[in-house]
Amino acid sequence: MAVSNRVLRNRPKARYMRACKLYVNGLAWGVDDLSLRGAFEEFGDVIDTKVMTNPDTGRSKGFGFVTFKREDEAKEALESMDGKDFAGRSIRVDYAKTQKEMQQNPPSYRNFLDLLSEIPNTKSIAS
Repeated sequence: MAVSNRVLRNRPKARYMRACKLYVNGLAWGVDDLSLRGAFEEFGDVIDTKVMTNPDTGRSKGFGFVTFKREDEAKEALESMDGKDFAGRSIRVDYAKTQKEMQQNPPSYRNFLDLLSEIPNTKSIAS
């Protein structure tokens, strides 16, 4: 079976980009692209950051992506930042998955306590 040259050319770039792009979950609602970049710049040359937002409300979805120029920088950031406190929240960092990988292995539903931890603090009615 023949494989097109286009597929062969794109494979190394996709693998490289996957090794340089991190998925960051558990972000505080106030975190934006700039503050996310600031948290990861100490590990190397950050070429892109993106906090995902709801298109209707503009509110953060609590996760984002950080892309480094080099694989070793991304690896160091992952090892250093996973489980660390950032903006008052413990964040989870992993290598980003492609959309195809997400469709093949969708994330499992989080438990109730995980969902509760993402609700922003509000003042008590009694106060």
